[in-house]
Amino acid sequence: MNDLNNVGGDQPSAGAGVGVESPGRSPSRRHGSRHRSRRSSRSLLPVIALTAVGAVAVISLLLYLFGTIARYSSENNLQRAELGQKDSELRDLRAELKRVTAEFDALVKERLPNLKRLEHDKVIPLNQGYVRNILFTETHSGERIGYEYRVVVENNHSRPVMPEIRVLLFDRTGVQIGGASVESVPMMRTGDSESFSGEVDLMIDAVPEYFHVESRSD
Repeated sequence: MNDLNNVGGDQPSAGAGVGVESPGRSPSRRHGSRHRSRRSSRSLLPVIALTAVGAVAVISLLLYLFGTIARYSSENNLQRAELGQKDSELRDLRAELKRVTAEFDALVKERLPNLKRLEHDKVIPLNQGYVRNILFTETHSGERIGYEYRVVVENNHSRPVMPEIRVLLFDRTGVQIGGASVESVPMMRTGDSESFSGEVDLMIDAVPEYFHVESRSD
């Protein structure tokens, strides 16, 4: 019995064996965990650096875009303001030109009341003497500008007549710059009506603004 007790006493118990081994293995596990943590941190550093660089690049691009948009918006607003001012000045100039033209026309008509405003490609009624109406057309031959007329003549008298008709052109100051006589007007009986065409000879190189038609018979 004593021998059996000794044998049992010499053998280490299962609990004692576990208790001895456990303290020896624990430091090794902690050391391995810290080592893996350091390696994980070092492997994340390039990713963090790239993310930071990308964020800085995106922020820089956004700032550049916002700055460019703000600059273009400011320039656009400035151009709009300048265009608005020019439009206002142009309207004022047109109104002033219209006023001056009306005053000038009034002065010319006061000095030469028989003159009429010349308009191109428009039948202008006259009903004076033997002339019913007249039409002016601007012609171009190279750099030369000419003026043609077409006049409608009617005999509304009780006897046959052979009308003499002249077409006179004047510049905007009322100075005569050209004229033409209607050629080949035949003897016209009462009620006869005919049209005649021709070109006005310009004596002065100027733009005609007014006209006058002379009409008489023998």
